[in-house]
Amino acid sequence: LESFVVRRKISPRGTHDYTSKCYHIIKNGIDYLRTSDFDNGDGKISDYEIKKYLANIKDDPAKMVLFCIELYRRRSASIDVRALEYIYTLEHIMPKEWTSEWSDVEIINDGVAMDHATIEAKQFRQAAIESLGNKTLLTGKLNSTLRNGSFFKKINGDGPNKPGYGNHTSLSVTREIVDLAQQDPVWDEAHIDARLDNLYKEFVALWPQYSCEDPDLSQFTKEQLDDPIAL
Repeated sequence: LESFVVRRKISPRGTHDYTSKCYHIIKNGIDYLRTSDFDNGDGKISDYEIKKYLANIKDDPAKMVLFCIELYRRRSASIDVRALEYIYTLEHIMPKEWTSEWSDVEIINDGVAMDHATIEAKQFRQAAIESLGNKTLLTGKLNSTLRNGSFFKKINGDGPNKPGYGNHTSLSVTREIVDLAQQDPVWDEAHIDARLDNLYKEFVALWPQYSCEDPDLSQFTKEQLDDPIAL
């Protein structure tokens, strides 16, 4: 049910029919979804479609997905903080207003640099900016002068009164950007695509394609059932 809800949330299919679905579930039980959506090939949302939707995701669902992935990463016994408040702000790593301080960053399409002056290149970059791979979470808003600043400024800040991502590394989804920048101080479409691939894999692990069949739970041990995500 959770996979059904989240996959619908990030897809264009939306939630407009949830009122009627909830009514039928309350009246007839969860089996209603089996006949209306789970068993209906047109009603399912494939992993291929999920990858496409994550590449062009709105900010509110992007924030939710990143927050859940952060919680998913904290399931390890070695991490002492597993509960988080939903108080973070969404940040575009490459800013929407990129022409001032990001114009010297090559626009990379399948390993090939594009001409910044062309409409196709600008559209390609704008599409990459809206990808989940280009979004992260911060514990507070960046200073307005950093929001559209260069990648170096975003990572390192601009003086003691304008801290960058390096001051927001309590979350792994942001710390990984800082760690990467120490080895490769460039952020472009190739890096966005690579991060999207990783986040996509975590998404489908958290919310796999829903099935119309009940699993045989007797085949699993109690220890396995105690960790449903790993299962």
